[in-house]
Amino acid sequence: MKTFNKLFLAVLMVIPMSLFAQQDYQFTQFNFNKLAINPAYAGSRDVLSLTALYRDQWSGLNGAPKTFSINGHTPLAKDKVGLGLHVFNDRLGVSSNTGAYITYAYRIRMENNDVLSLGLQTGILALKQNYTDLNPIDPDDANLQSDVSNVFGNAGVGAYYYGKNYFLGLSVPHLVKNQLNDNPVANADVATLYRHVYAMGGYVFDVTSDVKLRPSVLVKHAGLGNDEVGIPLDIDFNLAALLFDKLWLGVAYRLDDSFDAMIEYIIDERFMLGYAYDHTLTDLNSYHNGSHEVMLRYEFNQKPKKHVTPRYIKYF
Repeated sequence: MKTFNKLFLAVLMVIPMSLFAQQDYQFTQFNFNKLAINPAYAGSRDVLSLTALYRDQWSGLNGAPKTFSINGHTPLAKDKVGLGLHVFNDRLGVSSNTGAYITYAYRIRMENNDVLSLGLQTGILALKQNYTDLNPIDPDDANLQSDVSNVFGNAGVGAYYYGKNYFLGLSVPHLVKNQLNDNPVANADVATLYRHVYAMGGYVFDVTSDVKLRPSVLVKHAGLGNDEVGIPLDIDFNLAALLFDKLWLGVAYRLDDSFDAMIEYIIDERFMLGYAYDHTLTDLNSYHNGSHEVMLRYEFNQKPKKHVTPRYIKYF
C-alpha cells in the first residue's frame, strides 16, 4: 500500500498541471444534491432547503479526491423565482478547486402543472497547486519550487423540467474555461478547468401505495465545444426504491468505474440523512477501501401549497 501511495503521488507530480482537465467532482447521491450541478434546480423543493455532502473517494489512498459541498435554495415571488447559494471544495493530490456560486432560477408553471425552470449562476473559483506539499525526487525541479494559485470569475446555465412523476435537466455549471497559466517553465502543461455538460432524467413509478420505484440517469461530458481533453463520457445509472415514504434504498452503476449502494432515511419533514458506498471495478480497487459519501439535508418553513402537488415530487 505504501509503495502504491508513493507511486500515485509520483504520477501526480509528473502531470501536475493537467489535473484540472479531469472531470468535475462527482456525487453518487446526485438526486439529492442537484443544485451542485444545475442552477435551475433552485427553488424546486418549494421550501428553504439546505444540503451538505462530503465524499471521500478511494478512501485510504494518499492524494485521492475529497469533496465537500454545501448549498441552500428557496422559492420566492410566489414560487416564480428560485434563489440559491452553492459552496464547495474539491481536492485531488496537490490540486484544489474551491468555489462559491449564487444561483437564480426563473420558474414557469405549465397548464398541466409541470414546472420549467431556467437557471443562471455566477461566482468565483480559486484554483491552486500546492507543490510545496510534495517531497520530489528532484528537489531542484523548477516546476515545484512554489505554490501556484489564481482566482477566477465564472458563470453557468441550466434548465430543469419536472412533473408529478418525472424530471429532466440539462446544465453547464461553468461556461468559462479557466486556466491556471502561471507556470514559469516554458512549454509546460497548463492546468485547465474545462467546461462540462450534464444531462439528467428520472421517473417515479407507483409499485404499491407504500412502494415507489425511481430509475434515473446522469450523463456528464467534459470538454464542451472544441476542447480535446481525452476524457470518456461518464454515465451513472441509478435505481432506488422508496419504502413507506421514509426510506430510500438504491443501487447504481457508473459506466466502466463502479457499482454503488445508497441508503437515505427521511427522519421527518425537515431532516434526511444519506450514505453511499462505491465499489470500484478497476484495478485501483486493490489499493483503497472504497469510496464513501455522507449527506445531510434540512428544510425549513413547511407550508401547504395553493396548488396540489403529489408528495413524492419533493423527493426529486
